[in-house]
Amino acid sequence: MIGVDINVTGAKELDAALLRLGKVGERVLKKAVTKGANVILKEARKNAKTKIGGEMGGLIAKYLISRVWKRKHAHLWARNIRVSKDGNEQFVHQAKNSKYKSGRTYIPTAIEYGHTFPNGTFVPPNSFMRAAFDSKKGDARRVTISEIKQGVKRDFNKR
Repeated sequence: MIGVDINVTGAKELDAALLRLGKVGERVLKKAVTKGANVILKEARKNAKTKIGGEMGGLIAKYLISRVWKRKHAHLWARNIRVSKDGNEQFVHQAKNSKYKSGRTYIPTAIEYGHTFPNGTFVPPNSFMRAAFDSKKGDARRVTISEIKQGVKRDFNKR
């Protein structure tokens, strides 16, 4: 749904320290980013239940997950918040008479960004994901930075 790249800038010392830690530094960073993402995930689930409501809001909240994946370059990875593959079938609507080739609509995306019915009626966006990110990005950042500091201290003390 929404992808966010977080770059820590002005932190050459932190970057150097994490590089010196090698795999341990990567583990610290992944754990920290996961905890930060979970702050936004929790808010997105709450928004799905309250802003969308009903059975659909409950289903979206149930299937929202935070996932990590490796990028093409070594030691680069990302984390996003999205609907799990287990929930995909419940959220795809197949229109019988659609002017589009597939006629498929992915319901959470239609809710997030708005959509138009075949009769021309526009339904405005109900941005439960963007609202979660906007309201909790500061908290997520604080949690992430705090966890990096604690993880680096913890792992340097083990050495």
